[in-house]
Amino acid sequence: MKLTRRAFSMASAAAGYFAGDRRVRASPRKVLRMRGIDQVTRMRRDAGGNWTGCEVELARALCDGAGYDLEMVHVTNWSRSLKMLEEGDIDLLTAVSYRESRTSFLDYVGPFDIEELVILVREENGDARFETLDDFTRPGRLFQIASNAAIEPEFDRRMAEDPDFAAHFITAAATAQPDRWNMMRATVMRVQRKRIFGAITDWYSYRTVKFDPDRKTFLGTDPSDIVGVPGTFAGRSPTYIAASLQTGADIRAALHESYRDMRESGAFEAIWGRWFPDREMPPAK
Repeated sequence: MKLTRRAFSMASAAAGYFAGDRRVRASPRKVLRMRGIDQVTRMRRDAGGNWTGCEVELARALCDGAGYDLEMVHVTNWSRSLKMLEEGDIDLLTAVSYRESRTSFLDYVGPFDIEELVILVREENGDARFETLDDFTRPGRLFQIASNAAIEPEFDRRMAEDPDFAAHFITAAATAQPDRWNMMRATVMRVQRKRIFGAITDWYSYRTVKFDPDRKTFLGTDPSDIVGVPGTFAGRSPTYIAASLQTGADIRAALHESYRDMRESGAFEAIWGRWFPDREMPPAK
């Protein structure tokens, strides 16, 4: 079905919709399913089980603009999330780095964030710098990365083709259990106990370790001796909201149009600014 709608205004971005909207919608509205994970600022469930956060608001506005409702599906495991998107068990996935190989099963709708890599290290190593890939290969340094994580194209190539480079890394699979802290708990303990020099993670995971109000309870340790060093070797590339190719082509076209409307009208900027008033906004393309 071809959808007709007007672009979001700044006011509609705040409310998600407005009474005078004359968009053509299916009745009842169809639902698109998106992976959810509890992570500070990005998205999380409140005490009532309701999802909130910047990515949730953006995704709801995106779906609403396309004429659909959004349903969140809690999935902690990143590899499983990609597989669910590939098989059509979920329709949408955020925080997806661009890789040409992934276009065989997903459609990049538009940038939703900027990837900022952070290396968790012990405080005593807080003066370390990760400006080039060679900074990881210094003698005695061992790092952890998440399995199936797309770090950076040259990094990924060297992991696949350079055994000497790959020897400086171990991989850890994200937990398939409901407890979102399982993998992070093990990661922090490995760093604290000097089993690894550091762990490559993202800005949101770093903030979870350092600032989540539940961090000490669920980590089982005080992470105050853990610091984050920017992974400047990777630059600052956008990450995307992606749609499954199992989701209909007409739906994906409507999502692309809704995304363009959000960027052109300022709706995207309004939502982003409420959550991140001092953080760089991702590019429109």
